Amino acid sequence: MNKKVVYGEEDQTDYLDEERGYKIQWLVPESNEKEMEPILLTLEEKGEFKTFEPSLSETFAYVLEGRIAVRLGKRLYRAKAGEAIYYHASDEHQILNDAEGRSRLVLVATESYL
Repeated sequence: MNKKVVYGEEDQTDYLDEERGYKIQWLVPESNEKEMEPILLTLEEKGEFKTFEPSLSETFAYVLEGRIAVRLGKRLYRAKAGEAIYYHASDEHQILNDAEGRSRLVLVATESYL
């Protein structure tokens, strides 16, 4: 059985939340059924991704543009374009735009919850 390896723009799905100021693009169809879920996340100025409850997920992100803040429990971590983040989602967590202007990142999560 041949499995698809390369996914193009026509395979992507996106969701825009204008109120919270983010756009999420699922880069691989049905990725929420796979071990890893890769997305492209765009945060407008003052944009914030939804807050997630603690889980077994591990999350990796690479900042392509701007600067983001990651809130893990009561701690806040910042990463700018060219930097990567990696964390276990064992506390409540959220990603926020920490730049004046837009920020973009590639994010990959296990134990899909996006």
